[in-house]
Order: sequence, then C-alpha cells, then structure tokens
Amino acid sequence: MQRNGALCCVQCLASPAPEDAAAALSEAELSVLVAEFIRLHAEAKQLSDQLEEIKEKLKRHAASQPRVANAVLLRAGEYAVKCGYRVSVSYNAEKLPAVEAMLGAEQFTTIFERKITFSAVKETLEAFLAGEAADTAAARAAILAAAESKEITTLTPVNTKSNAGKAVKKPIPKAARPQP
Repeated sequence: MQRNGALCCVQCLASPAPEDAAAALSEAELSVLVAEFIRLHAEAKQLSDQLEEIKEKLKRHAASQPRVANAVLLRAGEYAVKCGYRVSVSYNAEKLPAVEAMLGAEQFTTIFERKITFSAVKETLEAFLAGEAADTAAARAAILAAAESKEITTLTPVNTKSNAGKAVKKPIPKAARPQP
C-alpha cells in the first residue's frame, strides 16, 4: 500500500501521517498527565468493581419482584433504579439452509436477511499485497480499493518495575466520593 508515493504496511498506513501528528507535550506536562491517568484508572477500576457488585445484588433482588412491561422499578426514597429485561435471539447459520429449502428462497428472504463479513488474515494479506506478480495486480488493487482503515487508540496503565506488585487499589474515602 502507498501513502504519498511511499510503500507502507497496513499498520503504518492506518496511523496518522507525521504532518497530522499533534504537538508533543513537555516532560513536566507528560509526567502530570501520566500520573493522573494512573491514579484515575485505579480509582475507576475500584468504582467499577463496586458498581458491578451492587448491580448483581440489585439484579438478584429485581428477579424476585413482579415485572411490568419487561422491567422492575426499584425505589429507595427519592432514588430509583430501573432493571430492564431484553431477549436476544440468534440463529444457527448451519441449520437455516434446511429452512430455506423448505420455504423456498423467495419466502425465506422475507424472513431472514443474509449478511456476509470478511476478516483479513493479517500475515497472509500483507504478504499478498507486498507481492509483485502481474497476474494478481488487479486483485491487489481491488483489495486496496475495498479497504477501509480506521485507527483505534487505547490507553492502559503499564506496570513498571517501581510499582509492579504493589496494590494499586487505595480505598477512596466515602466523603471524597461525589454523592448522588
């Protein structure tokens, strides 16, 4: 694949061009942001764990209550939590051709929509795209034309030697937590 006339791999092509890169932070700014990210990540994890524990208890309680319109409303004074229920159904793609044979294609397609997806085998695709064989040039061009690249950025804390093995969870005083 090419960007500005230079040959690039799929990963390099998906990353932003140097001219699109944002301005770098100073060491002091970076240090403050990384420390704050680590602190907030640990706090968010602790809160998320507590939230999940409370959710499970509320779901168990809601299961013992009568449902109204597929929901249970749990009240405590001026606060309320709605526990909604939804059913999701999927169909085994290997079993449906028998149904299509029974109903016929016309009726079957009024009941089911057919979806096809493609996932690249990264190493094989990159090797194929890097090839120069004339007989596959059109296929390589068609693949490149069909490609839609999107870079997904994620941030996760990294255990360094200085904080590896140390407990990250520090109890957050209830008074310091925002109250509902």
